Amino acid sequence: MRKTVVAALMASLAVAGCGYKHRPVYNVDDPLPRWDQSLPSDRLEDLIVSACTSLGWKTQHVAEGHLLATQAREKFSATIDIFFDHDHWRIQYNTSVGLNGDGSTIHDHYNVWVRNLEREIQMRFNSTLPPAG
Repeated sequence: MRKTVVAALMASLAVAGCGYKHRPVYNVDDPLPRWDQSLPSDRLEDLIVSACTSLGWKTQHVAEGHLLATQAREKFSATIDIFFDHDHWRIQYNTSVGLNGDGSTIHDHYNVWVRNLEREIQMRFNSTLPPAG
């Protein structure tokens, strides 16, 4: 009886340990900083592409205000859509390989990549802040 309880406990811990890796897909929908709203679309795109490139994302121009970006690692890859205009910008999940993405949940590696990219893009947008004075 005790062996059965121990085995059941070990099995549940193993399943719980694997569960931490899958989370809801993290998408971004952020307002564009006020001072960036007057920048031309190609300048906004340059800032986003620069942020992507610095983190190893490969970008492709799809249309004005729309980029496709792919992060590829040895066993995993993810492709996202990045949409932007003069009011806000968004990152949306597109596809993935090896991350068990089903559109609503995905391996947490994806969310880490997207959160890092979000911070880097925000940093690039904030770098355009005009000097005070």
